Amino acid sequence: TAFTHSHGADGEHSHEGVASKTWLDLELAAKQAEATSRSLMRKSPGQVELFKANAETLDGELLELDREYKALSEKGSFPKPAFSKSIFQYLAHGYGLEGPSLGWESDTALDHDKLHEIGHLRKDPGIQVLIWADRPQEATVNKLKESGIQSVILNPLDTKPESGDFLTGMLSNLQALKSVIPQG
Repeated sequence: TAFTHSHGADGEHSHEGVASKTWLDLELAAKQAEATSRSLMRKSPGQVELFKANAETLDGELLELDREYKALSEKGSFPKPAFSKSIFQYLAHGYGLEGPSLGWESDTALDHDKLHEIGHLRKDPGIQVLIWADRPQEATVNKLKESGIQSVILNPLDTKPESGDFLTGMLSNLQALKSVIPQG
């Protein structure tokens, strides 16, 4: 979802982009892994049983994690998010976490325009979380917190995580999302 707003006489605009991180929807990741496994089996027929066994294990792990992600929105307890960038569209759509995308870079300081956008976000009382792909500046996090918006950092997993693998990265992302669900 694009966030449309204006800055005075310039007229309305939105911060949209192309999403390419299909693997953040774990159902799609399972299909991608299955296609990769079939290709590997064709290229290495002597390893078919190994590839089949590994594919079955991975498929089960991906779909179990997919169920855990789906539980975030099924309970209706996840606060409505906004996204710093549009790269999380597959995650948002796959797990009912739809919200506006701002086109913000984490390494840029809060300026007048961003403060204006925060004001617009707060006009929608459901938006309580801003999801980032990288750690934003501390001043940005603090200003958002003052406005009642928590910051959450998710790894888009477009490169190998510093530790672990794709599954542990997605599990870490799930835990980060769970951390902003109101308790009680």
